[in-house]
Amino acid sequence: MDYSNKKDMNHAILYKSIEREQGFKWDEIPSEKFSDYCAYLQKKIDNTKFGRINKSKGNINYSSYESYLSKHLK
Repeated sequence: MDYSNKKDMNHAILYKSIEREQGFKWDEIPSEKFSDYCAYLQKKIDNTKFGRINKSKGNINYSSYESYLSKHLK
């Protein structure tokens, strides 16, 4: 892939978007809202150029939280 015209990610925009959509700062989200937060982030990832390309090729963009836990907390 050609990344020569890649723009740097603006983290402040992402953080404000999370706060606006979820009603909490990203590091203050209550545990009962965690699955909603994950779904929101997955939607954002899927809507990126890289996410759309991966999806069209049948590649996954992320793993589930349960998969992460089973892999890293043995």
